[in-house]
Amino acid sequence: MERIEYLRLILKGLAEHPDSLEGYFFRECKKAESLFIENEEFFSGLTKAIESLYQDIDDRYYKQLNNFEMVKSNRIREGRPIEDLENHIPRREQQYAFLPKVTNDIILGNLHFSLINKLEQAIIKTQMKFLSIQIEAIEKERVILKRAESNNLTPFEIAIKDQYLSKANKIDKIHFAKDFIERYKGLRSSKNLEEQFNHLNNNRRKPNRKQLQNVHDSLSEYPDIQKAIINDIDQLN
Repeated sequence: MERIEYLRLILKGLAEHPDSLEGYFFRECKKAESLFIENEEFFSGLTKAIESLYQDIDDRYYKQLNNFEMVKSNRIREGRPIEDLENHIPRREQQYAFLPKVTNDIILGNLHFSLINKLEQAIIKTQMKFLSIQIEAIEKERVILKRAESNNLTPFEIAIKDQYLSKANKIDKIHFAKDFIERYKGLRSSKNLEEQFNHLNNNRRKPNRKQLQNVHDSLSEYPDIQKAIINDIDQLN
């Protein structure tokens, strides 16, 4: 996405969802994911769009401040009073971003500093929410890897075992080997996790007989589930 598209997205959120910006940005980030835009790229685009608005405000602010200092210096040099100038000191938080300048005349209007700050805070909070979700997914990954080390199953086999256990009350409907990817989509909740389980990226990947047998042997306390695994092993080509 180009910067102008992120600016349009930001302005749309402000216009249509001024009181629920975090939810708006969260939904837009999920849409971006469906278009294979990474979270980092999405939030970087939003941040750069905000920075371009702040840059215009700073250009305007420092120009006004320089003019103010010139007027003040001239009065001092001429021996004229400067007390009345105190009420005219330029302030950054009073400035507006001029959208035609920021967008090369594509978008019209002005945006006050307070609204830009409101947008920035909503973006930061939404990004923190996504980071929290990713950290939770990484922690789940760490637990799975730790379990894998402790019982001689690979992470892939741990995943299979977890799925059999979660379907324990539906043993007669498992047929797990044929639709493993569909059932296990929940594991693919972060980029790091997908890299750890990169074999899941191939939708044709299925557990093989050896992997299923390893899982079978690790579930000796669940004979009914073992029967289901044997049934799935028999269905493998």
